[in-house]
Amino acid sequence: MDWFRAKEIISNRIEIADHGAGMSPLDEWWEEMTQILSKDQSETEKFLEERSSKELYFLSELFEDVAYEFKTVSFIRFLKEMHLRHPDAEMQEQIKEAEEAI
Repeated sequence: MDWFRAKEIISNRIEIADHGAGMSPLDEWWEEMTQILSKDQSETEKFLEERSSKELYFLSELFEDVAYEFKTVSFIRFLKEMHLRHPDAEMQEQIKEAEEAI
């Protein structure tokens, strides 16, 4: 897994949003990040566990696509557990969409 690249992408995504430049076009990072996160569920869960609430807020945009690739109830359970640990990440709607995707 290219977790260094994933961290770089999410850092850039947050920086663009924080500096008032508006949201970057999602297609610039969406596909690459989805591919990275969809390779291995166990590794993705470890990666997500290490993220801050702010990072999870932005990563949650991808949950539906990643869940569609994994097609497992265990990933949805994991996301719900992450939401309980990071309520500030406001992931509830994205988790619902991810659940519907499987």
